[in-house]
Formats: sequence, structure tokens, C-alpha cells
Amino acid sequence: MPVLDLVSPVTEIFKCLLPPILLQIGYLVRHRRKIEKLGKKVDNLKNLRIDLQVRVDAARRNLESIRRVVQVWLERVDKEISKDETMERLMSGQALEALNSQSCFSATTSCGSSRYTLGCKIERKTIIIEELLEEGKSFRDISDPNFDGIDFLPANPDFESFASRKIAIDAVMDALKDQGTSLIGVYGMGGVGKTMLMTEVSKRVQEEKLFDVVVMANVSQNVDLKKIQATIAEVLGLERIKKMEDTRARAAMLSARLMDEKSVLVILDDVWTQNLNLSDVGIPRGHKGCKVAITTRMRIQVCNSWIVDKNIEVGVLTEEESWDLFKKNVGDSPDTQLELARHIANECKGLPIALVTLGRALRNKDNLLWEDTALQLKNATFSYIEGMDSQVFSSIKLSYDYLGNDIFKKYFLLCCLFPEDYRINVDHELMMYVICDDELLEVDNLKQARGRLHTILDKLVGSCLLSRNEKNVSLVWMHDIVRDVAISIACGDNNGFFVKAGMRLKVWPKVLQSRRSSNVKRLRLSLMRNQISALPEQPELPRLLSLSLEGNEPLKKIPDSAFVNMRSVEILDVRSTGISSLPSSLPLLVNLRTLFLDFCNFDHCTDISLVGKLKELVILSLQGCKLRRLPEDIGELTNLKLLNLSFNESLEVPPNVISRLSQLEELYMIKSFTAWEVDGWENKNKASLAELTSIHTLTTLHFSLLKDDPLGDRRRLRLDVTFGQRTGSDYRFCHNFCELMVSPPPLCDLIKVLMERVEKLSVRNSKGLKTVAELVPSNVGFKKMNSLHLQQCDEMEYLMSAKEGEEDAEIPPNAFIVLEELIICSMQNLKEIIHGPIPAGLMDKLKRVIINNCEKLTSVFASTLANRVPNLDELRLEGCAILKDIFNLETEPISQEEVVVTFSKLRKIYLQDLPSLETIWKGVIPHGCLGNLQILDLYSCEKLKYLFSTAISCSLKQLQELTVLFCLDMEKLIEADEEMFEDSLASTEIVFPNLETLIVSHCQNLEQLWDGRGSKNVTMSDKKPVLLPKLLKLELSNLPALSCLNQGSSYFDCPSLQHLQVVGCDNLKGISLSHQRTPKLEKIVGYSEDWFQSFEWEKPGDSLAMRHLFQVRFWPPHFLFLFLLSVKDLSGTKMAFSIFASLSNCRRTLK
Repeated sequence: MPVLDLVSPVTEIFKCLLPPILLQIGYLVRHRRKIEKLGKKVDNLKNLRIDLQVRVDAARRNLESIRRVVQVWLERVDKEISKDETMERLMSGQALEALNSQSCFSATTSCGSSRYTLGCKIERKTIIIEELLEEGKSFRDISDPNFDGIDFLPANPDFESFASRKIAIDAVMDALKDQGTSLIGVYGMGGVGKTMLMTEVSKRVQEEKLFDVVVMANVSQNVDLKKIQATIAEVLGLERIKKMEDTRARAAMLSARLMDEKSVLVILDDVWTQNLNLSDVGIPRGHKGCKVAITTRMRIQVCNSWIVDKNIEVGVLTEEESWDLFKKNVGDSPDTQLELARHIANECKGLPIALVTLGRALRNKDNLLWEDTALQLKNATFSYIEGMDSQVFSSIKLSYDYLGNDIFKKYFLLCCLFPEDYRINVDHELMMYVICDDELLEVDNLKQARGRLHTILDKLVGSCLLSRNEKNVSLVWMHDIVRDVAISIACGDNNGFFVKAGMRLKVWPKVLQSRRSSNVKRLRLSLMRNQISALPEQPELPRLLSLSLEGNEPLKKIPDSAFVNMRSVEILDVRSTGISSLPSSLPLLVNLRTLFLDFCNFDHCTDISLVGKLKELVILSLQGCKLRRLPEDIGELTNLKLLNLSFNESLEVPPNVISRLSQLEELYMIKSFTAWEVDGWENKNKASLAELTSIHTLTTLHFSLLKDDPLGDRRRLRLDVTFGQRTGSDYRFCHNFCELMVSPPPLCDLIKVLMERVEKLSVRNSKGLKTVAELVPSNVGFKKMNSLHLQQCDEMEYLMSAKEGEEDAEIPPNAFIVLEELIICSMQNLKEIIHGPIPAGLMDKLKRVIINNCEKLTSVFASTLANRVPNLDELRLEGCAILKDIFNLETEPISQEEVVVTFSKLRKIYLQDLPSLETIWKGVIPHGCLGNLQILDLYSCEKLKYLFSTAISCSLKQLQELTVLFCLDMEKLIEADEEMFEDSLASTEIVFPNLETLIVSHCQNLEQLWDGRGSKNVTMSDKKPVLLPKLLKLELSNLPALSCLNQGSSYFDCPSLQHLQVVGCDNLKGISLSHQRTPKLEKIVGYSEDWFQSFEWEKPGDSLAMRHLFQVRFWPPHFLFLFLLSVKDLSGTKMAFSIFASLSNCRRTLK
């Protein structure tokens, strides 16, 4: 066969086979390229994932929240590049080689299918990897700031949950939960633990999930608004604020963000300035979702100016708490150091920062260091105690430095002159320094000086550098550690203080001998409360300004030459020393302005006339010096403004001595000279009352006057006067007080002039006094008197009287124009308060009336007086034997408008031991006239049958407390009005919307709490409830006639009832109770188990549901109604007292 014939068939065969072969080769090449491309993309994805993971780890280390989209991307990447078998074979090329080795000639269809499947896998995988790459590259921010579930204020190991701290924390938590409180002030002295306490509050708030967001920002002395705003914004995730520079724009944005939160608590720690406004920061005040708490040392300056809703003080620790904290920090100490350790801990006076610092400084130290530390604390030095200077001293000095004004700093340092724990009398002991302070130039008199002093001390108290009892603001004191810091400052920096008060020194300090060459400009020397028995003959102290030797009882004599080299002294205090005479060098103190000689050991022979040579003297105090006669030389002290002669009971004051003190502003003669000469009485050449009225500068006067007629005709005059500044009390409550006893009147005109100025007048045992009008000039009232107390003026029938037809019978319209309080006791013949026509405005300001034991008083407020007391707030009546009614409006008609005005402000009524009282309100009392009555308490009003009518009960919308005890004839609390019963009671609910307490006890005839007439015609469905929505406490005791609570056409509805007590009510068989009607009931008290079972339960399950609330109270049957015990035979006193111990219900004892 020819060759060509063979070539052609082969060629044709080759032509047929070549396309499939080339196709397969193409597939292989393309697949290999795709796999290589996929591999590169996978590698890129792995690198991208590593980079993102690094960023994620960094964000988590910063406590940031990783965005969910990033977390999902990482999970998808891990899934796509995980080492599964398919991916491994694909990426390694094994799948391609296996496909290439197959015989496509023998299995063309199968081979093609495999290639197609492989190609699809590569393409799908490539698309997924590309998508992941693109998504991963788009992540710019992978996280957000996050504090959810993070305790960003970790527990402080120094914090101890002491009882005192728990009280403060609970107070803050209660304030935070109070819907009416939006701004809370937490204040206390430096180092007391305010920040630590608020940290614990933050933890509790987070644990209780009280707020969604809690942020704590430090403010400090140097306010940085941007820093504070940034702290709050960071917690809120407000990133935009970082790009803003203007603080007002930042504040606006922050405010909008805070208002967007449902609940957020912002704590501003360490606030010093009153000039920082919440709005400046961006904190919305008053927004219901945002509450603010601040901590500060400056209570008055910050809390008051910020108008804080609730102030909470963080005080020092108790003694035992202090010891526990000190022990924790000092560690185990030998028994030999125990007493010393107690002493050092006590020296800290509960200041946590000092306890912690000292404890750690003494940890594992030997006895020598402990003893040296105690010595340094005693001497008020910290230089060698580790941490005390840098932590304790600096913390307190920071408050001192922030005072700014040198005057405030000066008076802070002056307070350290007094001994440790000493209560400083502001008006007595600090005033001596004010008088000598030339920097207070604008102060013209003692009253202004005292006011300025209290202003300064308010600043110091408000800065927590001084402490003060708010009940008596005239006493201040220093915390011991604060005092130590003050002494450290005062004795350095050229301040010139030398303080060794209360150090038990027995001799004059030697170091003072070298003071002459000192360059100290001023020197204040305090050696108070020591045991020094002698002074140097001639101390070299030429620069000395003040010297205090108070309380050195062993000091019997001051050398005659002691003051020769002390001529600069302005203040000399030798109170309570043993000196019995004055040194001859005293007149050399030509600059002396304050001299205190109180309670020195003088006698009737002591000559103090040398004092008269101290011409610059402004304050002279001679209390308790046993003086027999005031030297006439005292009259030479024409610059004297304050003279205190109190507690010199044998003192005689010669005439024309007091009157020569032309600048005198304050005169104190408590328990001192009383034999003042008065016109109309026998005189014995002594100081006269006219001398006092001749001193026109006199603003404060304390004296007593006692005159007895030597002829024995029962004439007697006693007058105790306190005008102006009070001593030993709160300066804010100064008043002009006068206690008078005169038998018989009239008074001299001079005393009547004093009566015109009096603010509080007490008249006792004044026989012959018919009315109080006799105490003031004719037609002149008590222009300033706001309180009047009358007692045992047995001939007085009326306070004021105006009988028709008599001349000069009109009551002066200004007689009681400013009277606010009226107290009348044991006035046996008093019939009425005011008799006759009463001018308008006479008692418009009267708020409080107390009347006790007035046996002939028949009515208190007749119609003529009822409409003259529009501001009456409180009424107390007791022991008026024949009093039949209280508000009697029957005698004269009064318009409804007048009566409503009259009683609209009456809030409290207390009635006790009124055996003849038949009705409280007599006559027609219009609706609404008692709308503000809150408390009504009755005790032993035996003839009273009911309290009020249905009409009056409907007016008692504000009644909160109703107590009825020992009213034997009382039949019901509410009496139905006859004429309106059918129209009113049957159709009207009895509502006491604010009644919280209802107590009825020992009312033998009480059958029902309100009128039950008509109950037979009223079905249960038609009954109207007595609505008591706020009643918390219901007590019914010893009511033998009471048979049912649900009487008449009404029933109780008490959804807030918590306490129910029914004891000694044997006939009370049916009480309807329901777990649904009384869901808040906490306690049911009764006298037996059977009584509890007798309840009329609305539902069968109520008895079981409320069984755990029931308590049995034993009630001795023999003394069930005993309330009056008369002890006639005192020979059985021992037995009587043993009986008293068991008579828990005995209310009165008559002897």
C-alpha cells in the first residue's frame, strides 16, 4: 500500500484527536492559573486577617467592644481558609493531577464532568475570597468604647464597710432612688473618705442596675472644663466632642447626649468652686433621666450655691471603727505596744487618711519609733512621720490655702490657740480677737463685729476646717489633726504663734526667753489649761500681742513686774487661775483692749481699781470673781463697749458708775447686782434703773431687779431682762426677753418703757394684775412682743378687756399686733382671752396657743375672737375643768368667708384632761374651714360624745393623725347631721384621703366609729365606703362596746394598711378583711387565736394567706379598763410601785 494512502488516514485520525487533546491541555493550564491566583488571594486574606486580629487584640486590651460585623468576618475567614481535605487537595494541585491522569478516551463524559466540577469549585472559592478581601479592607473602625459589665471603679482595698460608712452610703442610695432629688451633695473634711465612699456607691449602683450609665469625673481646684467634658463623653461614646474646641458647643452636645439616655448618674468628685455651673459642663439640671452627685469640702460655698436637693455629711469614724482601721494597716503589734497604739489611733480622732498613713508608717517598727511618733503628735509636728507630711498635712493645708482671703486664714489659725477638743465660745472667746483686729475697719460696733465673725466662721465651717453643732452655732471646735496642721502653719512662716495649750506644763517654757531677738512681728502665746504655778519675774516679750493663761489653777500670783516688757499686749486672758490680786505693772499695758478675769480667786478685799487705768479697754469680763463692790474707777473706761459682771451675787454697784460708760453697748449682769433704785420704792444710794436707760449706745442688757417693801405690805417687784445678744446660745435667735413678777401693780413708767421693747414676755405670780394692758403705757400696745407667757396671775380674768360704756375701754389695735405665741398656765380666774369688741388685726399673726389648768375658762374661741386669728397653726389645751366648747360660733353670726379665713391654716389640735368638754366646734362651721388640719389628738375628754359631724368630716382632706384616748362617753367619731342624713350620708362617701394613723383606745361607750343610722334600709351593694387610701396604722384597744367596724351604710377601704391592732374589744366579732383590699398589710395584732378566726373573710383563701401576719398580744384582764389610780396611803409605797410596773395601761396617777 502506498505511503500516501497511509498518511491520509493517520492525518484524519490526528485531526480528530487534536482538538480534544488541545482542549484538555487548555483546561489544565487555565485551572493551574486559577489555582495559583486563588492561592495568592488566600495568602492575602490570611495576612489581612492577621493584621485585623492585631487591631482586635489591641482594642480588647483597651476594654473596647469589637463590632459584630468584624467578629462575623473573622469567623467566615477562618471557615473559608480552614484546612479541610478538599481545600488542601485543591490548593496543592493534587486534584488537578488526578484529573489529568484520567483516560479521557475511555471516560470522556466522566472526565468532562470532573473538570467542570473542579472549575466551579475554584471559581466559587475565588469569589468568596475576593469578597472577604474587599470587606476586610473596608474596616476602618473595628471597635467602640464599651463599659457594659465592666467595673471601671474597682474595689479599694482601703475601704472598710463600717457602720458609719454604711449609713452614709444608704443615705446616698436613698437620695438617688428618690424621684424628687436630682442633685446630691456629699461633703466632709479633707481625708475623711468622700471619694472612696462614692466609689462604693458607684459599685452598688451598677450592681443594682439603678442607672444605665455611671460616670465619675474629677473636678479639683483647677477646673478644666474640657477634661471634665471629655471624661463624661468617653463613657457615653460621644467621639465627635473630641474634634470640638469651643466649650459651650461641647456642653450643648454633651447635654443633648445625656438627655438621650434613659438613666444616667454623673458623679463630680472634689468640687471646690461655687462658680462652676452644671450647664457649663453640659449636664442638664432637672432632667428626669439624669442625676448628679458632687463631693466637696466646701459645704456652704458649694452645696448652697448649687442649690443641692440633699446634703449628706461624711463624718469621721467612731472610736472602735478607728481602732479597727488602724489595726488593719499597722498589722500585728506586740502587746507592749497595745496601749501606745490605742493612744496614737485616738489622736487621729477618726480621720481615715491619718489612721491609714500612721498605721502603715508604724508597721513592723520598734518601740522607739512608736514613742517618737506619739511625741510628735502631742507636739503637733509631722516632720519625721512617714507619709504624714505628704498626705495628711498637704490634704488639709490644701483647704487652708483655698480660703484665699487672709482674714479667713487668720481666724482659722486663731482657733488653734485653744486646747485639743476645746469647744470655743464664739461670742465670748473669739470676740476678744475681733475687737483688736484693725483689718476689720468697716465694723463700727459689737453687733456688726459679731456678725462679721459669724460670717468668717461660716466660711471655715463650710470648708470643713471647723466643726459646729447646728443646734448651737455659738460653739465651734477643731478636729485634732486639723488643729495640728493649723499649729504647724501658725508656728511657722513668721506667723508668730506659740501654742502649748493643754500640754500639762508645770513651768514657764524656757524657749520663750529667747524670743526678744526674734524677727517675729507678732506673737500670740497660748498656755491655756496647763499646771503652771509661777511666771518669770519679767519675761522679755516686747512684741507679744495676746497672752492666754486660762485654766492654770496652780498659778496663785502674777509677779508685779511681769508686764514691764509686754507693753504691746492687746489681749490678756487669766480666767480660772488662782490669782487673788492684780500685779502693779498692769497699767503698763497701755494697748490692752480685752481683759478677762473671770472666776479668779478674788475675795471681798481684792482691789481691782487698777483696771480703771486701762483707758483703751474695750471688753472687760469679771464673771464669778466674788466681787463685793464695783470700783468707781471703772467709770473712767470711756472706750468700754462690753462689761460682764455676771455671777457676782454679792456685788454692789455704786451710783453714777455705769452711766459714765458712755460707749457701753453690752452689759451682762446675770445673777449679779439686783438692788437697782426705782422710783416709788425705798432707795439706798445704789445704781438706779434710770442709769441704764440713759446709755443710748446700749443694745444688749441682761439684768435682774428685785425689790421688797421693807414695811411688809406684800409689795414685791421682780424683773429679769434680756435685751439683745444672748449668751451661751444660738446667736441667730436673739430676742428681747423679760420675766416679770409684780405684786401689786402699777409699774413705774421706766419699766413700762422697757415693756414696749420686749419681744418675749413672761409674767408670773403677779397678784393684783387685772389685764396685761397694765404693763404698758395707756393706749400703747406691745409693739415688738411675739411671745407672751402668763402663769399664776390669779386675779386676771381677761388678757384684754373692753366693756361697753366705760371710758378708755377700747383695746389698742396694736396691743398684740406681732404676737405669734400665747401660753397661759394656771390662771385660776381666767374666763376669756379677750373680753368685748376686738379690733381688726389684733391677733393676725397668732400661730400657737397653749392653755393649761385654767379652771374657770368656759370657751377659748368665741365668735368675736374666732375671726381674728387667721394664721392660727397649733392649739393645745389641757386641764381646764369647766371648758365646754372650744370654737363657739353661736353667739354672733359670722360670714362664711370670715370663718374659712380664720381656720384655714390650723394644722394641729391637742386636747387633754378636759372633763367638761361637750363639743369641739359649736355652731355652724362652713364647709372647708378646717381644710389644713393634720393632727387631732384627744386624751381624757370624758364627756365628749363625738368628734365632728359628717359635714365637718368632709372638710378634713389633710388629716394625717387621729388619736382618741380615754374619752369615756364617746359613742362615735362621726355624728350624722340630722337634717341632712338622708340626703348626705346615704349618698356621700366619707373620705380621709391623707389619714395615716388612727388610734382609738379606752373609750368604754364607743359603739361605732361613725353613725350607723339607716343601715337596715341599705343593702350591701348600696353601702358607701369610708375611703382611707393612705391609712398605715389602725389600733383599737379596750373598746368593750364596739361590735362591728362595718356599721351603717359604710365600710372601710384601706389599700395601704400595714399595721392592724385590735386588743380588748370583746364584742368586736366581725371584721371584714381581704388580701386583695389590704395588699400591704404587714402585721395583725389581736388578743387570741379565736379572735383571728372570727374575721369575715371575703374569700376562703384569705385566712390562710394572711395567717403569718397574726400576732397574739396578752392583755391582763384584771386591768383592762384601769386608767385612774388614786394612791391615798403612802405607807404602802413599795407595794404601789410594784403594781405600777405591771399596769401598762395606767394613764394617770393622782396623789
